[in-house]
Amino acid sequence: MSTAVAVPVEVALPPISWSTFINAPVETVYAMLTTEEGWNGWFTTECKIDLRAGGNIDFVWRNWALNHMDFEDGGTILEVVPNEKFSFTWHREFNPTTVTFTLHRLGEGTVLELTDSGYNSQAMGPDLSGFAGCSVGWGEIITLLKVYIEHGITYGAVPIAS
Repeated sequence: MSTAVAVPVEVALPPISWSTFINAPVETVYAMLTTEEGWNGWFTTECKIDLRAGGNIDFVWRNWALNHMDFEDGGTILEVVPNEKFSFTWHREFNPTTVTFTLHRLGEGTVLELTDSGYNSQAMGPDLSGFAGCSVGWGEIITLLKVYIEHGITYGAVPIAS
């Protein structure tokens, strides 16, 4: 008697999507997303960017967040459209995804849209875990950007628990 074996089916997970209004000109928001000084001002500690299609974007965090982690990630820049769009791959450690920031003028401010796509259910471990983490994390990230640009507030150093 033979036993049927279930073959896993690869299912594309929906893109992660977030958007927010930032009370600042498109040029200001774009600079925060496309320069080392921008990223290091509000989010990373040692970002490196080769700002061209095919260039690398490297994110480094040292002594970051509540668990004081050291973490690195990044990918390849896919598209650079000044003051309109910035796109790159993300997650070198497992199935790379595509992160796209799209900017639209609205009055004196900017609507920032973020999508992170390319997750699938086949790579259940790291891909699904990455999808879950980034589903929440990207919302926090664009909120950090908004608060930094509008109010100059950063995540800041977190004390070590005693």
